[in-house]
Amino acid sequence: MEREAPIASLRRLFPLRPCGMLPVGLLLALWIGWGCALGLVAGLAWLDAAWVHGLLVRLQAWYGVGLNPPLPLRSDFHLHIVTSLLAVLWLGLGTRLFAPRLLPWLPVALFAPIAISDELAQLGSVERSFEWGDQIGDLVGVAIAIPLLLLLRRLEVGRKRPGYKAATSSSPTRDRR
Repeated sequence: MEREAPIASLRRLFPLRPCGMLPVGLLLALWIGWGCALGLVAGLAWLDAAWVHGLLVRLQAWYGVGLNPPLPLRSDFHLHIVTSLLAVLWLGLGTRLFAPRLLPWLPVALFAPIAISDELAQLGSVERSFEWGDQIGDLVGVAIAIPLLLLLRRLEVGRKRPGYKAATSSSPTRDRR
């Protein structure tokens, strides 16, 4: 009995595809983990607004541009860009897994009410404030995400490549002519 090479047995156990092809299970696990992390960060931001404000003040001081810089130099603006980019990409990964034909516009359409409701909810908060600059930061993050969503649409997920032959049984199939 001939032993199988270790690399071949690993490839059989973990069938990762070359040329940008990714297993659906890996993307699903990434999507779930990423969603949990985003939810945790959003929950912490709403539960402890003072901590977020302190973080933004420290970040602004690290920038070295003073307390009231123009919009493109504000740490809050940058935080909105990053969070909207990550949220839209997360929605895009979910769309790629469950409704790939709707990329790139479904994630943008799903994110718009989230961003708007977040800003409107700040109107009733004592610790947070509504600012149009936050909406502009969200729009910039979405604009950065759109080309990345178009690339995500091109990613092949769990499909057979040309020339791929599935495992067969040991008995040959009959010709049915």
